[in-house]
Amino acid sequence: MSVILCEKDLALQQKIEAYADVLAQEAHKLGDHGLSEEEFYQSGLFRGAIERLRGQFSANMRVKRDGETVKTSNATALRRG
Repeated sequence: MSVILCEKDLALQQKIEAYADVLAQEAHKLGDHGLSEEEFYQSGLFRGAIERLRGQFSANMRVKRDGETVKTSNATALRRG
């Protein structure tokens, strides 16, 4: 298993935690979903989007079946959706 950078870098870990908190609190303001704040958090939209991003990141980090590593960067893959 690869090393997760935030496990090695306390300052990065703190920034990630702070950013995650802000993202969770402000997520309802992002995008054009047409939901109220309460509807947004009850709808599963936020959780689903987070899980989709996790899946994209995970898939991009895996080795292709032929043993060749994925050449596209994570950021590019996430932007493309």
